[in-house]
Amino acid sequence: MEIFDFERDMDGFLENKIAVNCITEEDANYFLKILKDKCDLKWSNGDNISEYNGWQFYEEKISYLILNQYKAGLYYRLIDYAHEKGYKILQYNNSNQNLNIKENIEENVKQTKKRKIFIIEDF
Repeated sequence: MEIFDFERDMDGFLENKIAVNCITEEDANYFLKILKDKCDLKWSNGDNISEYNGWQFYEEKISYLILNQYKAGLYYRLIDYAHEKGYKILQYNNSNQNLNIKENIEENVKQTKKRKIFIIEDF
């Protein structure tokens, strides 16, 4: 399953095109915290996201999505439901997010080192 990336996929999520699956409760909690802190999202019934995560109902088969046919807000449903409704399903994995950030930093460091070496050799 393709990995959810906040920078790349957040617009699609907010536009009711992407549902996000979390395979651990820790990942679900982290994903929901970001939605609450960065997007100021709430559950569809108006509750704060931090009050519950819905994990106990579906566990690793959970998907988080915004349903366009109902009032605005976040919902949790089975992955199968999201798939049937035509959502692209992506998986959120906190360790992959941290790995991607770490890889980007490492790549920037390598590029910077290459530029410095080039400048030194150019003299």
